[in-house]
Amino acid sequence: MRLHLVGLPHTQTTRETTVCAFTAKIVKFCEMMQDDYEIFVYSGDHNDAPCIEHISLVSDAEQKQWYGESDPNKLPGVATWSETDLPWLIFNGRAVQEITKRKMPGDLVLITGGNAQRLVPQALSDVICCEWAAGYEGIFTAYVCFESYAWMHYLYGQMKCDGRHFDAVIPNFFRPGDFQIAPERADYLLYVGRMIERKGVRTAVEIANATGRKLYLAGPGVESSEPGKVVCDDGMVLEGDIEYVGPVGAEARNILMSQAHAVLVPTAYIEPFGAVAIEAQLCGTPAVTTDFGAFTETVRPSFRFRTLERAVEIVESCGKVDSYAIQQAALLQYSLEAVAPKYVDWFTRLESLWDDGWYRNTSLAKESHG
Repeated sequence: MRLHLVGLPHTQTTRETTVCAFTAKIVKFCEMMQDDYEIFVYSGDHNDAPCIEHISLVSDAEQKQWYGESDPNKLPGVATWSETDLPWLIFNGRAVQEITKRKMPGDLVLITGGNAQRLVPQALSDVICCEWAAGYEGIFTAYVCFESYAWMHYLYGQMKCDGRHFDAVIPNFFRPGDFQIAPERADYLLYVGRMIERKGVRTAVEIANATGRKLYLAGPGVESSEPGKVVCDDGMVLEGDIEYVGPVGAEARNILMSQAHAVLVPTAYIEPFGAVAIEAQLCGTPAVTTDFGAFTETVRPSFRFRTLERAVEIVESCGKVDSYAIQQAALLQYSLEAVAPKYVDWFTRLESLWDDGWYRNTSLAKESHG
């Protein structure tokens, strides 16, 4: 089996593109799976994802025409997700053309953009197309890998469907070398994410103010800032002992997280995964989160809250945690090494669809081959 991994029209599959979680995941996925599969990557002009061939579907000039000057930190703001938008029509059409030139029987096409890439499987009916990183709502293929069980059940409920045997739940994955434990943690709190109400940034400010600790805010979506006051793009005003540090890359994020007293991840909606909570733990720092969505799988109950009072209690207890134990527990579940076998297992199940599928008996197949 060979993998054809289709990227997104507004990003580059480079290690520097960290704000777009799906693009960052493509690069890490190829690093994780390169020894198990031949991978073709279809994306923009620039690529760091290990593969046997990188196929550029959109030029730098086209991206500039569609989205303006390249700024990885503003990617969530420029992206559109309609299959009828011109960038998607062009990108998807070219993906179909290039995959058609290279596909072989038994190959697997990995869709990254959900409904926005509906054209690709429609035009490639002789290969299996799957959604390999579904942390979004617009799923449409028959074979989907969800980032958490909470998200799978949420979407099954939306679709009013029964369980599907050839779907999978595989968590996000991380390079262990990207995260280090600081020699000492400071007394500040940290919020990393979009500066919007539903991500819980206002709740983070309330928690910080209630504990009397300084809060650093990192992420896109700010119109203006000054010490003690931040005005978000949506007009929300945040005030307190807060400081906005802007969107941060991987290295700066690691420093901020590893030295924080705690990382606040108070997402208000049903979080599909919430990578920030795992990144914090990989730095040995406790993530303090709401008590629903993927956090019910990724964060211990003692670090989840449903009231401001409980959030404050948890924050106050974070000075007593064992940073090394937090990091090791996260590595056991979310490192590239830990997650790779889960994808191999899922792809093997999908491969069985070419013969006996549900009725495939691998033990009998092994015996028959001696």
